[in-house]
Amino acid sequence: MLKCGYYFLRHFCPTTSIGFSLFLIAFLSGCGFFPLTESLENERRETEATKEAIRKSPSLQEVNRVCESLPKTDSFRLILMRKSFRADEEYIVYGYYTENGYETVRDLFFDFFNREGWTDVYEQPGINTISVRGQKDGFSAGFTHEPVHRGVNYTLICRRLESAK
Repeated sequence: MLKCGYYFLRHFCPTTSIGFSLFLIAFLSGCGFFPLTESLENERRETEATKEAIRKSPSLQEVNRVCESLPKTDSFRLILMRKSFRADEEYIVYGYYTENGYETVRDLFFDFFNREGWTDVYEQPGINTISVRGQKDGFSAGFTHEPVHRGVNYTLICRRLESAK
């Protein structure tokens, strides 16, 4: 009996555990329990759809010009883009990752906003975030710093104000 148990553990269990592991990985991947690959693909599709919407819409092109004019250091890596999904709103969101600390980016934005004549410039702390915003020529723009989520730690948003429509 002991010999049979030893044989079972030595020969059957390693094969079964490898087979079970492969089965488990395939099953969990199919069920979406490994969201990283799915999430990255979704981010890519959303970003491409946003870029296409900008190419087709002169109004979104204006909003995008504001976003592109915002200061960014060379270390900002674009992770995602989103556009407004409601017809009565026009905004574009850029998600970036950078090693730059909050104070560095905050100072960059405050200098830019002051130099370029933006008004209503303010800093707003949240529970896990902190934002800097300003307004100019019918647009609101700024950034939010947050803990890294989906590879993003800075979100830049540009919005056409209701009064400018």
